Amino acid sequence: KAVAVYGLELQSTVEKWMTLRMMVYDALTYTEMMKNQNQMCALISMVLYTGENKWSGSHRLSDLISIPEESKEIVEDYGMHLFHALDIDVKKLRNPDLIEFFMLFQDLHRLDRTVLFEKYRNHPPLNPEVVDAVAVLSNCKDLELLVTVDKEGKKVCSNFDRIVRELRNEGRAEGRVEGIVVGRAEGKAEGRSEGLLEGIQV
Repeated sequence: KAVAVYGLELQSTVEKWMTLRMMVYDALTYTEMMKNQNQMCALISMVLYTGENKWSGSHRLSDLISIPEESKEIVEDYGMHLFHALDIDVKKLRNPDLIEFFMLFQDLHRLDRTVLFEKYRNHPPLNPEVVDAVAVLSNCKDLELLVTVDKEGKKVCSNFDRIVRELRNEGRAEGRVEGIVVGRAEGKAEGRSEGLLEGIQV
């Protein structure tokens, strides 16, 4: 029976040489299969890019090397399967956990944190494992706080109210600080203006 092995490489930053790296990974994996006398099977390697900026690195080997015009038809141009997590169309996914993962990941990068947690507070219960995965990939401490352990020792997502409350309080505090800073700056500007006017009148 024919089988395929899927490999997934997570990449948070743009890497110019990513295509070459993936080609080497594939070659090493096939070499291991050969050494261990395992069944040689299809290897499908993919890169999931989780950065915010558009991918500007290589997609194919030809992006990295110069090929003489007369040799282009005979050079093996290794291509890389790369997916940007922010561009994944969740409507085309079937696995519930994957749908939840990419929805949460995309919302985390596009919505205000308070709006995000208020949205998911009224959402069907999130899978704690999915939340943990998104929190780690996004380095989001707020998401990490969302997951707690209940009396039965199971992971649950139950800290929505607390996090929303803390985020709102942080927002109010930041607003007060900004108001004080702006007020002081305006006061200094008014003082300088009054001083200039007095100097002119004298």
